[in-house]
Amino acid sequence: MKHVGKRVQTLVAAILKGHTNGVTCVVFSPDGTKIISGSLDKGVRIWDATTGIQLGQPLEGHADQVQSVAYSPDGTRILSGSADKTVRIWDALTGAHLGQSLEGHEDSVTSVAFSPDGITIVSGSADRTIRIWDATTGAQRGQALEGHEDLVQSVAFSPDGTKIVSGSWDKTVRIWDATTGAQQGQALEGHENFVQSVAFSPDGMTIVSGSDDRTVRIWDATTGAQRGQALEGHEDFVQSVAFSPDGTRIVSGSWDRTVRIWDATTGVQLDKSLEGHEDSVSSVAFSPDGTRIISGSEDETVRIWDAAASAQLSQSLGGHKDSEQAVAFFSGGTQIQSGSGGTKMIWDATTGAQRGQSLEGHKDAVTSVVFSPDGTTIVSGSVDRTVRIWDATTGAQQGQALEGHEDFVQSVAFSPDGTRIVSGSWDRTVRIWDATTGAQLDKSLEGHEDSVSSVAFSPDGTRIISGPKDETVRIWDATASAQLGQFLGGYEDSDQPVAFSSGGTQIESGSGDTKMGIWDATTGAQRGRSLEGHKDAVTSVAFSPDGTTIVSGSVDRTVRLWDATNDAQQGQALKGHADSVQSIAFSPDGTRIVSGSRDGTVRIWDATIDAQKGQSLEGHDARDGSVAFSPDRTRIVSGSNDRAVRIWDATTSAQLGQSLEDHGAVLSVAFSPDGTRIVSGSWDNTVGLWDATAGLQLVQSLKGHTDSVTSVAFSPDGLTIVSGSDHDRTVRIWDATNGAQRGQALMGHADVVRSVSFSPDGARIVSGSYDKTVRIWLATTGTQPGQSLQGHTDSVQSVAFSPDGLTIVSASWDKTLRFWNATTGAQCGPALKGDAYIVESVSFSPDGTKIVSGSRDSAVRIWDATTGAQEGQPLKGHGGVVFSVAFSPDGTRIVSGSWDTTVRIWDATTGTQRGQSLEGHKNPVNSVAFSPDGMKIVSGSADRTVRFWDATTGLELGQILKGHTDSVNSVAFSPNGLIIVSGSADRTVTVWDATTGAQQGQALKGHVDSVLSVAFSPDGTKIVSGSRDGTVRIWDAITGAQLGQSLEFHETWIQSVAFSPDGNRIVSGSSANTVLVQDATLLQAGYHVQSSTSHDGNIPLPPFTIIFCNIFFH
Repeated sequence: MKHVGKRVQTLVAAILKGHTNGVTCVVFSPDGTKIISGSLDKGVRIWDATTGIQLGQPLEGHADQVQSVAYSPDGTRILSGSADKTVRIWDALTGAHLGQSLEGHEDSVTSVAFSPDGITIVSGSADRTIRIWDATTGAQRGQALEGHEDLVQSVAFSPDGTKIVSGSWDKTVRIWDATTGAQQGQALEGHENFVQSVAFSPDGMTIVSGSDDRTVRIWDATTGAQRGQALEGHEDFVQSVAFSPDGTRIVSGSWDRTVRIWDATTGVQLDKSLEGHEDSVSSVAFSPDGTRIISGSEDETVRIWDAAASAQLSQSLGGHKDSEQAVAFFSGGTQIQSGSGGTKMIWDATTGAQRGQSLEGHKDAVTSVVFSPDGTTIVSGSVDRTVRIWDATTGAQQGQALEGHEDFVQSVAFSPDGTRIVSGSWDRTVRIWDATTGAQLDKSLEGHEDSVSSVAFSPDGTRIISGPKDETVRIWDATASAQLGQFLGGYEDSDQPVAFSSGGTQIESGSGDTKMGIWDATTGAQRGRSLEGHKDAVTSVAFSPDGTTIVSGSVDRTVRLWDATNDAQQGQALKGHADSVQSIAFSPDGTRIVSGSRDGTVRIWDATIDAQKGQSLEGHDARDGSVAFSPDRTRIVSGSNDRAVRIWDATTSAQLGQSLEDHGAVLSVAFSPDGTRIVSGSWDNTVGLWDATAGLQLVQSLKGHTDSVTSVAFSPDGLTIVSGSDHDRTVRIWDATNGAQRGQALMGHADVVRSVSFSPDGARIVSGSYDKTVRIWLATTGTQPGQSLQGHTDSVQSVAFSPDGLTIVSASWDKTLRFWNATTGAQCGPALKGDAYIVESVSFSPDGTKIVSGSRDSAVRIWDATTGAQEGQPLKGHGGVVFSVAFSPDGTRIVSGSWDTTVRIWDATTGTQRGQSLEGHKNPVNSVAFSPDGMKIVSGSADRTVRFWDATTGLELGQILKGHTDSVNSVAFSPNGLIIVSGSADRTVTVWDATTGAQQGQALKGHVDSVLSVAFSPDGTKIVSGSRDGTVRIWDAITGAQLGQSLEFHETWIQSVAFSPDGNRIVSGSSANTVLVQDATLLQAGYHVQSSTSHDGNIPLPPFTIIFCNIFFH
């Protein structure tokens, strides 16, 4: 039976991303609240079916791709079959592997299923057999079921559990007795190619099968006879089939990238095909209530669809087959209209569902669309040289196409009363049309010497302005069709955007020559001078609703605000876009600006403080073409050359549907003083501000740096952020509330800024640079009081204020530590010399009176933090670089770990070594730490082990903690000292019992590269890890389950992670010069935050972080 219904791209509820390779199988939990998916990445993931958030960490253990997954009937267990020839059972709540793997198959396990009572498991394999297993003991029941002549691709139990159905590459379907294993009747033949999927109907009377012959077939489960004709419509292999819970519908997924729904009785396709996947659909299933469908694809995504409306729930608004050219809100902001490649579409602005069919009629690309003032009508202009009018409710074209233009129609607009339409064309004319009859009113407005690219009515409808490529702006009498006065000239380039002010008294225009002009709308005289400031062509301009401000967008990637009265630029250029700004608009209340860029993002800015509000609206895969606010100011719509329309929450900056895009690698991170926020500096030149509880980026990436951000820090009151950058050589101050840059960049350094820090009172900032200097800045004005602090003869790597704010300490590659008077800038005493090599690690004593340093010259040194004097002789004994040093909690001892494979304990007062070296490690010691009570020491080594030591006797305690398969890079005690966590180059995080040394649960897997840093939350309930894979992950310290999504914002490896004192935020630093502050609570719920992206170079970590980076990352 041929399908009926039209194929169009539809909209998805959610796209579940996380798998790192194709998704092979998906299924709902029995209660419909969760989804599980299996993948070529060897993992099984659990998702919240409502929010699309990944729950916990991936279920890992299979040694090859996962081919099939299933829930037990009670939803407590998960079953997976893999190409590693095994079947595994998992605890659906904890993700723990239950019992042993079920082994017996001699080739890939292709399909698995539970019996209805959950007592039995059936599996099909490429070894051509079917096996039945005891779900409790894992024992195989009876002999393998043999009969198929090629691999068994799919198996399923009947609803009563008495029969099993199987589909094979031998092109047959077979039915088996689930108790005896005997085949019932003859093989069901009819398919002309491999059978890929089989399923029973809910009543057990019918079987459905899908095949590589591109058909779906329905069979009588009792007689084996085929019912009706094959269901045809798919254009490629059918990979998966399933019945709806009521048995009335069948869903199928195919290599043609579509999902189709069929009437199970008539075989007729119901409604349109569900399109949206970018690769073959490998698995489909109905939700238990039959209202939703899930599909898994080789495009690495899982999508959720509305089974009744045949619509994807809340996916990007796709459907156009070419670039998005124009978008607009209408009907009070409840609907969106978009135009592209010959068609227009109307969307529900709340649900994202397409309303009605595409508006088809144009014979070439649609270049401009707009709604009538009352929202009942749409007008469109096209490359086909016509203007068309449409009913916004029904989508029907009203009357004939408005013909007359002799070349492309570039711009259309309604008059304020909706009775007239104006159009501008490449034929160099402007035409006015009757919006009711479609008749052209009077003659064409001629005078331009090149194509007309923009047209608009004045607010009172009496005048029209047009901007062309002939470097002029013209004003026309809309009634008499005559030009009013002289054209507005003065530009040296073309393509000028034009706009009337709200009162209609002024005209603003932009140009390709980087200038903008304001004109008297009555006389045509230019008011004041050209607005200069942009460094490249001005692409878009708009007046604020009250007419006092102008906003402009440019190819120079910036948005600028101008005072419409005195022509002065207001504040700094709004930077953040990575490519040309193509479209801008004010919100109806004038408080916000939205901009769309060729970098594929939409950004929201605070029009009152010149700061970006929230994060960039990212998601487009190509250049943005147009953006606009909804009338109620709560949403933004954007159209892009990626052929999608996206809706965004204008307040939260959240995309309604898809997730936002990530940012660059993190180089420096820091918590705010109250622990509620995290600031990060990035390789992508930005600074990020995050909510440490929710994991959401609090403001847009703070941009301004032109190279990697190497260091970030909060002021003591948490109201200000300071950042230092790599090769842009500047220090910048930001408002920690809104993300706005305060004043100009602090310039003075002649090379990379490596470290920055606030004074305890927040009044001053200190910075250290590769230019060998230390500089002090006033945090309020950004001015440098006095000269730079000079004395170092090589790059300054780290700077910090003393607790009382009176002294600054700096560490340099010149192998010295220097102390400076924080008020006068004078060096306090001689430089602390002694390290013959670069300092690798430093740490303050708990009371702040001493500093300990570890160096490449194999020595440990103690320094008086007040005088800068070295206390005693270098602590020598190590035979290699000292990678890690730390004071004991009471400050009386120091522990050090070295390349020489030993751990040593030193008396912090006398500098003498206490006892013998702690020997046992067979490779360099990368990380050391004292327990909270100071009684134990833990060490992590490149020999892949973690060891415990008695901090008093130096004796090794208990067994060596083995389990890691590569270098241990980081170790930490829990706050109560009962647990130890370790991070390794083997990509795992492991939790150990600090008393017995026993590993607690399975290794925490999820990272795809070396784990470089681990830390406990202050309450000890959570663990945070950072990795070379650029992600930060949060884990439950008790169960080991991953909490929420991995935080994937860094573009390179994460070198340091830490919780805020209250445990609500996480800060991470990356080798990509970025620091991220994230809300730990929301992150656990699966939300992501964004990184700041305004630094020009590497972000130095705050002093305390630098200490641990040196400890952990060698």
